[in-house]
Amino acid sequence: MFIGTVALLVLGCDGKSRNVEERWAAERNAVAEPQADSGVNIRVFLTRKTEIRLTCQKAPYGFWNDAEKKEWISLDRGQTCLLRRQNGNWQVKDKFGRDLLPVKWQQERSLVIKPKKKAILDLVTEQKRRYRGNLRIWAEDKNSFNVVNIVDVEQYLAGVVGSEMPSYWYKTALRAQSIASRTYALYQLHLREGSGRWDLSSDQSSQVYGGVIRESRRVAEAVSETRGVVLVGNWKGKEKIFPAYYSSTCGGHTQDAAAVFGEDLPPLKGTTCPYCAKVAKPKYFRWSGPTIAKEDVSKRLIKRFPSLASLDSIMDIKVVARSDYGRVEKLELRGQNGQKRNIRAEDFRLAISTKDKPLLSSWYKLIDAPKVWRFVDGRGWGHGVGLCQCGSQQMARLGKDSIAILKHYYPQALLVRAY
Repeated sequence: MFIGTVALLVLGCDGKSRNVEERWAAERNAVAEPQADSGVNIRVFLTRKTEIRLTCQKAPYGFWNDAEKKEWISLDRGQTCLLRRQNGNWQVKDKFGRDLLPVKWQQERSLVIKPKKKAILDLVTEQKRRYRGNLRIWAEDKNSFNVVNIVDVEQYLAGVVGSEMPSYWYKTALRAQSIASRTYALYQLHLREGSGRWDLSSDQSSQVYGGVIRESRRVAEAVSETRGVVLVGNWKGKEKIFPAYYSSTCGGHTQDAAAVFGEDLPPLKGTTCPYCAKVAKPKYFRWSGPTIAKEDVSKRLIKRFPSLASLDSIMDIKVVARSDYGRVEKLELRGQNGQKRNIRAEDFRLAISTKDKPLLSSWYKLIDAPKVWRFVDGRGWGHGVGLCQCGSQQMARLGKDSIAILKHYYPQALLVRAY
């Protein structure tokens, strides 16, 4: 595994002045080159498409066959190409519509796009995105493909931390986020050990990763200043890396990972958080809503979990387990045929939420009203496990250093250097 020697890390604090925070806000768009010397690459799923446009502004780039260690096509710096999959074949066309990929390579399972130097690749779908490292394109079916970014984990983190946390927040909060994100990424990498086609997704199902567009000087510095540092827990005398979950706003108390993910992890048992109320927007810390039609709740649950179709339609929902501080942990679903099934509160939340009517967390009171379910007296935003991001910002404002922040949200965890 990656775990190295335990290190005492003095990561410093940034003072308490709001004027300092305002000054940092003015620097948020300044960009610094993130380090890329970890020796560890991570594979990040970006998108699934039928076609994309590619270019590289700073250097020539090419399409490679990794198995043969051979370049198939070489393109000039700034030259744009259209990559498409159609009827089981790859097509790579220049701006004049000319085919660039020889026929004998058009039915390969995957392609690799590499810049000739350590340059940035521009990928255009509905909008432009920029990525360091290489791109691997995997055929999904006859007319679509998956795009995966293969990138050094330290460069990856610069695109994660800048996506997950405002870059003008206190440096100690950014450092704590860097360590939590690095821990989560290396845990997922170790879990897969090279199997499958990618290690993480680029959305909230893993960690939000925006590539170069989300980098900034302050984020790059926070990642660099914590280079290689991860969290570990002690299991039967052995230090092991664990999934260092985090969420936006815990609402006053973080949640036990066992209630959400079914994982009994000593550093993720939950703890009080008197901090996030000072930073989170009121609509995310305390909220009332949404109101969702009972018929829609039933349909969404069955769509997400097809086995629930055995209930016919879901007629009644009851909270059957809450944490000591009030967060819902488990619900009972009763079907039209009288059968009952239990469901974890977080699975329930994700299943019934929509973009226009999200259920922000599993901390709420459930009201049975005619034809609708009402979710009232809610708290927090997200699953609530591990680091509370808004709470970490308030701790930083109060002068707490990154170690104190991490120790608070991951009790019993140790800081070590992975490389």
